[in-house]
Amino acid sequence: SVIQATAQITFHMAPSSIGHGSATKRTLHHVPVTHFVVPDPIALVYLEEDPSVHVVERNVKLQGYECYIVEQWACSRADPTFVITTFSGDTSHDFMATVVAVPADETSWSPRLKLYFRAAEKNGARGRETPSGLIMITNIGMLPSALTVIPVPGGDFSSHWQDFCVNENLKRLGCSGRVGMTLGKPSASTIAKFYQLYRVSDKIPFNEAVVELVKLCQLALMLFGKIDVEFADGLLCDVTERAVNDWWVELGRDYYSSEPHDGILGPTTVAALLGTLLGARNRLHAYGAPI
Repeated sequence: SVIQATAQITFHMAPSSIGHGSATKRTLHHVPVTHFVVPDPIALVYLEEDPSVHVVERNVKLQGYECYIVEQWACSRADPTFVITTFSGDTSHDFMATVVAVPADETSWSPRLKLYFRAAEKNGARGRETPSGLIMITNIGMLPSALTVIPVPGGDFSSHWQDFCVNENLKRLGCSGRVGMTLGKPSASTIAKFYQLYRVSDKIPFNEAVVELVKLCQLALMLFGKIDVEFADGLLCDVTERAVNDWWVELGRDYYSSEPHDGILGPTTVAALLGTLLGARNRLHAYGAPI
């Protein structure tokens, strides 16, 4: 989701020691490369956009490591990575990752590649050698206490990304109360409150209903010119919240002569946002405009 937002940013970063692990240097088409282990599939999509990055192996399992999502980083959409990996040394801990090859000469890195590793270093990650390549390791104890780190069960981020979106959405929609964030199934009371507030049909699978409700609102914000399409992925993030505020200030307040008092994307905002969109659509259709 941050690909379009970050691809145009150019950073000037001095060469560091990230890619200088002797065990990870290989050669690809006569160009020396370094193998890196990437646990974050979303960051992998970002890296794969770079022609100098090549996927070596997918679905690699590494033991002795744990994987976490940093809630604030995931919702800010500011950096191309929001997953951290820690070394535990316990063989019962493992995670799934992808091994990529990048040029060993850091001076030849593209702005996209520099941005990724700059974000990783800024977040306190340091390189550690593994049999599969170099992996960026973070010491949780060094992170600011205000950050919320959520363990990924089994280290399989891909299988739990929707769980994160659902629980984060429910939290910001005011359905889950003050319980701590997890990647588990929402409680029965949380599910009941969501249905009570938003009147979604119970024939729709719950997780899909939560994500699609947010995605519909994001698409409406996109059509009103308040958000870019890459952010319309069903995660109620900081960018979406700012877009909702902008919509109320510039459009909603004039149309409804009121402001919402039930949260950032409460029933009032959902009804106003989708109602205005459908009203505009129906009027355009009535005049024979292509829609």
